[in-house]
Amino acid sequence: MKKLFLSILLILVICAPSLADEFKIELVQGWNLKSSRIAITIADTFSSSDSFASVWKWENGGWAVYLPGEETQGGYAESKGFTTFSTISPGEGFWVNSKGTQTSVTITGTQVDIDTISMVDGWNLKGLKAESSIIVSSLFANSTKFASVWKWE
Repeated sequence: MKKLFLSILLILVICAPSLADEFKIELVQGWNLKSSRIAITIADTFSSSDSFASVWKWENGGWAVYLPGEETQGGYAESKGFTTFSTISPGEGFWVNSKGTQTSVTITGTQVDIDTISMVDGWNLKGLKAESSIIVSSLFANSTKFASVWKWE
């Protein structure tokens, strides 16, 4: 019996990081879907509760949340059946709920040199690791491996 490899890959075009370990992203008020080429510690960038309401990522088959300003990280998450997280790995997609338009948020972190994006069986929230675009049909044409690909616009 063939096992269907269901995957979702969010295709993002973002401000690309150079080979350095720092780059800038732009956020509009409300929900923003982003990804990173570098490994980042979430509290280093999104700790201001005046600027950010929440940061989310899909992890281990469920939602993980970081809430800036929460006195005890994890209280809200635990009450709703979510987990918390502290890092974003290269190629992971993540949501930022911004309280306002921020035209220059600096992301700093650890540079890695990986050109592949790994996926697991089930849903995956992934993004490109560079400023570029791809032809979806050329990467995801194999229907025995991918059930669907989604993009946020």
